[in-house]
Amino acid sequence: MDRCPGTDWSPIANAPTNSQLAGVIAGFVFAGLVMLLSQRDPGKVRMQALSLLLASFIMLALDSYLYSLIAGDTATLDACPRIWTESMYAGGLLGVGGVAMTSAIAWLFAAHFEGFHMSRPDMGSGAEGPGSHFVGFGSVERFARTALYSVATVVSILLSVTGLDYLNVMYDREPPGWLMAAVILYPLGILSMIIILRFRARRGHAYRNRSRNPPEHLGAALHVSVYGAIFYATISMVLVGIAATVPTDKWNAAPSWVPVTTTMISLLLPAPILVALVYAVPRLHQPMSSPRGKRTSLTVLRRMLRVFSGLLVLLATLASAQAVDLYK
Repeated sequence: MDRCPGTDWSPIANAPTNSQLAGVIAGFVFAGLVMLLSQRDPGKVRMQALSLLLASFIMLALDSYLYSLIAGDTATLDACPRIWTESMYAGGLLGVGGVAMTSAIAWLFAAHFEGFHMSRPDMGSGAEGPGSHFVGFGSVERFARTALYSVATVVSILLSVTGLDYLNVMYDREPPGWLMAAVILYPLGILSMIIILRFRARRGHAYRNRSRNPPEHLGAALHVSVYGAIFYATISMVLVGIAATVPTDKWNAAPSWVPVTTTMISLLLPAPILVALVYAVPRLHQPMSSPRGKRTSLTVLRRMLRVFSGLLVLLATLASAQAVDLYK
């Protein structure tokens, strides 16, 4: 099988390369984990980066296995729906794992700045002028933040493109118009949510600078990111395992709502994780702790987490119904 009807892309031909890519990145992430764990007193900020690296390692390691599973699937036209369904989940894991790794790097930059500031309490004074020591750190911070925004945007676009190809394969190039429009607008929704939350965070940061209260949104966003990423990796593995056990003739007779459910799970589950990963990046001159006090942007994250939890229950129910219906 060269490619499936409805698309010019071959998931099986690309699966070995993606499996190697995910495995190599996971190896580098594992090396970073070992280095952080070898430090006797890594500090609170490095521990935050450690949690993100751990989530990234789990996602990328499992994703490497998923792509190897796709590479060993049956190369026939009847297997196209199953192969593309598995590719939807594998692609999401690769993208979100990469964003988590980039976010962890930004946290490591913040940890390095915090360590430099602790070792140089007189920084900002002297012949070089006030604040001169912050210039280099500010450039690194802007670079890390820009890289994270760019990676998250590219990942959302690639997920949307993969979703469009998946719908063309499943519906033989005649998918529902509303579903195509939703998949096309998916990157804009992710980008809009990131912009809104960052704007609220900047306003809250300005208020905290006046009131001398440290930021409180970082801890909640990190919890959403880490636990959401691990759950996403787990549910993806379960769903791919279910899809791999369904015979190919059952996939050809699958009802029309099956690709709708798969598209919802593959695109909606990574959405709050991507937003939280970008939202959780610390800034220079910000305290990294999360003490109790007034809530600002944290309320938005909590509401998003509640919606996210309800959505997970709904999607898990739909996935179970999908598996039962395919076996009939």
